[in-house]
Amino acid sequence: MMFAILFNSLLGGQLSFCNRISNETINYLNINKTKCLEDTSILGPNAIWTNYDVNYDNIINSMISLFILSTLEGWPE
Repeated sequence: MMFAILFNSLLGGQLSFCNRISNETINYLNINKTKCLEDTSILGPNAIWTNYDVNYDNIINSMISLFILSTLEGWPE
């Protein structure tokens, strides 16, 4: 629980990314949430702001993420 609180305070809300529903590849570096959702000239209208399944946004997700890391269960993905 202590490490879950620590990782929640250090990495909470930082594992989100801009995802585009398309087959084209685009460099997504330095794209924040507002640029992802509002700037349709670069990314197109199909860009969404999403989060990884394993994240540290709250204590429960932090504990699940740390369990996955400690048991090496989700590494093939």
